[in-house]
Amino acid sequence: MKEVLKQEKGISLISLVITVIIIVSITGMIIYNSHTSIYVKNLTSMYNDIETLRDKISEYYSKYGTIPANQKYTNTENLKEAKGANDVGDFYVIDLSALDGLILNYGKDYERVKYMGEQDEINKGTDLYIINYNSHNIFYVRGVEYEIDGRSEIYYTDENEPDTQKVQLRYVSGIRIPNNAEYIGGDKYSKLTIKVDGINYIWKVLDEEIKSADEYTIDEAEKQNFIKSANAYEGFYVEDVTNKPKVIYLPLNEENNWIYYYKEEGIYKDDNKEEAYIPAKCYVSRTPNINKINQGLVIKDEGGNEYVWIPVPKDITKDAKTEDEIEQALIEYTEDYNKEGYSDTWYDDTCGLTKEEYENKKNTMLRSIKQNGGFYIGRYEAGLDNPKISGSSSQTVSTLISENGLPLSQRDKYPYNFVTCAQAEQLAEKVNIEGKTSSLMFGIQWKLVCKFISTMENKTEEQILKDSAEWGNYNNSQFIVSRGKYTTDASVESLWKPASISNTYLKTSSPVLLTTGITDRNMALNIYDLAGNVGEWLLESNGTGKQTIGGNTAWEQENSTLATRDSISNSEIGADGRYGFRITIY
Repeated sequence: MKEVLKQEKGISLISLVITVIIIVSITGMIIYNSHTSIYVKNLTSMYNDIETLRDKISEYYSKYGTIPANQKYTNTENLKEAKGANDVGDFYVIDLSALDGLILNYGKDYERVKYMGEQDEINKGTDLYIINYNSHNIFYVRGVEYEIDGRSEIYYTDENEPDTQKVQLRYVSGIRIPNNAEYIGGDKYSKLTIKVDGINYIWKVLDEEIKSADEYTIDEAEKQNFIKSANAYEGFYVEDVTNKPKVIYLPLNEENNWIYYYKEEGIYKDDNKEEAYIPAKCYVSRTPNINKINQGLVIKDEGGNEYVWIPVPKDITKDAKTEDEIEQALIEYTEDYNKEGYSDTWYDDTCGLTKEEYENKKNTMLRSIKQNGGFYIGRYEAGLDNPKISGSSSQTVSTLISENGLPLSQRDKYPYNFVTCAQAEQLAEKVNIEGKTSSLMFGIQWKLVCKFISTMENKTEEQILKDSAEWGNYNNSQFIVSRGKYTTDASVESLWKPASISNTYLKTSSPVLLTTGITDRNMALNIYDLAGNVGEWLLESNGTGKQTIGGNTAWEQENSTLATRDSISNSEIGADGRYGFRITIY
């Protein structure tokens, strides 16, 4: 019995070896399964990201007609094996800031490259999601490693999404594909081809403006619209035949083209590689006559208000370190438009601001111009949905808003007139663009607008400094009004008359007040009614207790010029329909 017990106390060598083998096998299985779990987790994370992005981008594309991406990504050599048959053409970094409610596992390099302008810098990002312009397929640049049975492989996209069907593109190289057309291939510069009713049309790029449609098959009534569109878009679709081809042109319908949305503030670069600062929650259009900086870049906020970017070369203020130095540099830059005795100086609260408030706004404006290289002004004079036919200098801004609403910068509105400078300033302050300041224009801004119009050679120096009647609205201006409304007496609501193509109004040498933006004749660089119509209150003083009006003293004066400012007493001005204002954003 003792012998038996002694034998049971120990473990045989064979048993020990078997136990060790079992433990090693189990440990190997645990390690293997652990590694496999990590691979599965990483791959699943990428798949989930791509599925989320696919849904968000699909929503964005349906709403805006384009993908949320404007930075090209060219370092795609490692994606060669992952690309499908439809992944042809360019790849772009997905603009994650344009998509709401995103929670991603990867893509952290986006924050680093989103403001990059140089291609080499953008291409250094690898923790990025990119999208193919043609197929809308999404790829993760770095890829995710997956190992099974000792074989390692890197995945760059979601293989569960078949690549068998092309996306019906709505834009190619910035050119709209008509809704009734099928995109066949090519781009703006290499035979962009569409098919409509079985006929192929090719995008024709214009080298110079066209003035006639005689060589094309097109209805007589459509010829002028065709010429205007072709010149604005610098091209049109033409039937792929040699004799009297049919044409398809893009309508200049701006409303359908506001598709570049900036969820956060950012930088827009136009086709000429010029840049402009864009505030958060604003749109930039694809319409070519309003999306180029040297032609007057237009943005729109979420409320539908439109503003034009006034660029100021950064070289002008590069050596200025204080607000005074910035202001002096700008004064020297706009010296042709300076007026003796006039300056951006507070003198009393009839401008609607205390001295401290005035200085704070002025300094904010100056710093913003230096930092951003420009500022925004209303594309239109401040307007209302219904005509304002009287006013009083004693009305509070809350009363004005309750009776008339907030000021709008939109076409076909009645001018927000019958207001004092103080009322106008307090109304302008209520216009809200996230993170920005709004106010009346300062005198230096008015002069910078004149400088911009002159520099771009949109109007001559004589048309700005000596006589603006031929493109403004003054007593001696003459033009035809074929849309909107007009009046010869703003104080009587029933005297506002409609104009239309079938009922044009010939404005001769007599005063008339117009609704906003009704004729391109009175427009410079996409800014309407600067010269005349209502006189616009400015935060500029002549130093004698009077406030300043830009564009001279409004719509009834003769021989008025854009550059001229007048001094107006604030007494009882609230009861005068000649005076209104324009909003600036900085």
